[in-house]
Amino acid sequence: MTGTGSDSCTAVIGNVRMTLYTHHPAREAQGLMLMCHGNSGNAEALRDFALPLSERLGLIIVAPLFDRRRFPPVAYQRGHITDGRGRPRPPERWATRLVPALVDWALDGRS
Repeated sequence: MTGTGSDSCTAVIGNVRMTLYTHHPAREAQGLMLMCHGNSGNAEALRDFALPLSERLGLIIVAPLFDRRRFPPVAYQRGHITDGRGRPRPPERWATRLVPALVDWALDGRS
């Protein structure tokens, strides 16, 4: 996304293809706000809810969609670290590993 305003895109983040909802404030960006949705899975609405804050503080918003097929609630709510029965998953499957990659993606100017 270039310029200002809201948009969405598909990006590969940590080897995972994801839909990302973004917003660039009209003023010069002063920081980044990474927003992760809850059970509703509505990343777009979460981004839209934060638009006034983004504009007021000059924050870029990135709200990734963690789809239910690959990140079911029982796994997503636990960062995909366990399988829902308390058994650990391999670190390469953790959802939390995507956070640094999302930040890198946004700060590299691809948002």
